[in-house]
Amino acid sequence: MDELLNIGAKVEKEASTAEDGPADMDPFLTELLKNPATAMADGAGPAEATSLLVTPVPGICLKTESRTGEKVFVNLCRSEHVPPPPSVTDAELAHALATGDNSTYRIPMSVGEPHAELDTAKKGCTAYDVIVSEEAFAQLQAREGIKEFIVELILCHIEAKHNTALSRDYKVLGKRKRMGQLQQQRIRRRTTIREVHAPNAPNTTRPSKPRIEEVGKGEDDGGPTAEIPSYTLLKEPAEGRPEFYIVEVELPKVASAATMTLDVGGRRFELASHPRKYFLGLDFEYPVDHRETGAQFNKKTKRLTVTLPVGDAEGVP
Repeated sequence: MDELLNIGAKVEKEASTAEDGPADMDPFLTELLKNPATAMADGAGPAEATSLLVTPVPGICLKTESRTGEKVFVNLCRSEHVPPPPSVTDAELAHALATGDNSTYRIPMSVGEPHAELDTAKKGCTAYDVIVSEEAFAQLQAREGIKEFIVELILCHIEAKHNTALSRDYKVLGKRKRMGQLQQQRIRRRTTIREVHAPNAPNTTRPSKPRIEEVGKGEDDGGPTAEIPSYTLLKEPAEGRPEFYIVEVELPKVASAATMTLDVGGRRFELASHPRKYFLGLDFEYPVDHRETGAQFNKKTKRLTVTLPVGDAEGVP
């Protein structure tokens, strides 16, 4: 599954190692450490599935080859279950196209496993299924110059995930929408950010003992108009391998959690506020468990608090 695909789930499992928390712990953070699920949805209820099995809808088919000369097909598909890319102006898109800077225009996508097929000449070939959102596919068809840019992103993702090298000399097959049988793919759900209104907001006094690993600005990965917010990254416990990361982000220009998206996968954390107000990208020392990640936005303090349990292994499913 593509590393930047969206996560999210309500979970019921409590973090038993943080039942009470240190005596000086912020009560709000203590509650998040006890049960990250409470920060992900209003009220109690059964846990949502951490992922969704998606059947891709055929779109267009690209023909290229590997650097070793093997014939390769890319089935560029679409699905309503893949989140759309952030909205960008024509000027921002032109900047991305001119510079090749794919941090300006990020497109969520899912890259499937390669599957062996037979071409029209009954010769063996390899096909990859790549799923983008309905919105991204529509832009590919309608916006001038964007097709080459999106195809380049797709080829880069395939190369990175499957450790291969593909030729940029490709052909769009006009009458064929797919090569072979499209494969279902499992996509992680997006984290839900819960809003906390001022009257019921818990005490947000800072802990008296320092557990701060880093304070500063995130990397500029959101394009020329996205501001990088101030943030605090804490570890619990402070020494050695942590059980939790806690990220607190100051978002004074955000009015509602509905305008934010949060993506977590492996060691990567990405937060975006739309329309392009903020972007924060972080890389953790240890992989985190996206299944129990919790997020809560305090509308009074304009602070987003995210708890991320550290996974047991590099490959957290």
